[in-house]
Amino acid sequence: ATRLKPYSDQAPKFMMELEPGVTILDFIIERLESLNITKIFIVTRPEYAQTLRERFGDKVEILETELEEFENLYSMGLAAEEIKDRFLVLMSDHIFTRDLLKTVLNRINSVEEAFLVCLDREPSLASAEEGLKLKLDDVSSGKVVEVGKSLPPIYGIDTGVIFCNKSARKYIKKALKQKGPNAKIKDALNLAAAEGQVAFVDVTGFPWKDVDTLQDLEEAREIYWRILKGELVKPTDGLISRYLNRPISSTFSLILYRKR
Repeated sequence: ATRLKPYSDQAPKFMMELEPGVTILDFIIERLESLNITKIFIVTRPEYAQTLRERFGDKVEILETELEEFENLYSMGLAAEEIKDRFLVLMSDHIFTRDLLKTVLNRINSVEEAFLVCLDREPSLASAEEGLKLKLDDVSSGKVVEVGKSLPPIYGIDTGVIFCNKSARKYIKKALKQKGPNAKIKDALNLAAAEGQVAFVDVTGFPWKDVDTLQDLEEAREIYWRILKGELVKPTDGLISRYLNRPISSTFSLILYRKR
């Protein structure tokens, strides 16, 4: 989190607050629990392990890294070895709406590929520059053929929510064997994509944000309130409720929530 200095000198990125008392990681775990996902692993450096245990208690299982320098596939691999089953990978510096996560979960039982990634076809310019681009074989095929930050954002970018089938471990292990701790998640995805083993689900339109800079953090705090307000709208609402009554009531609800 070097681009978040001097704040990152005081706290790791995942402990930065979206509002007083609500960290990025609080928000992520709340989303998981609201969808009855309760088996949660957090991979962290040893210096943050106690802070996480004190904050979340037995809600989560903490896995500590052993190396000082590593990339994100190393930590993903640690979790994969521990879980021994299908799992979701979430980035600890991404916020997203509950419906985005729900869209992924609705697909997992029909996915045969090793990985299922999320595709945002209409990212902001800043997100497109920073994000992991996805290259599709054909929109109708539902397959990703290549991923990378240097690709042109023709098709869209990944949102940082990845479903891994049991077969994903083969590609995770292969990438780590080839590149060691410096392997990135994109390396495992590219190995799988070469064999037609990366599917995607379209989540365009769902609010989400990757926090890398101070400006990102400011934007995430604005999106956070937009997400909360949007989640107060019920799928069963009629037109009048959705566009008149609900916006008014949800606005007052958020005002009361902010004032506690």
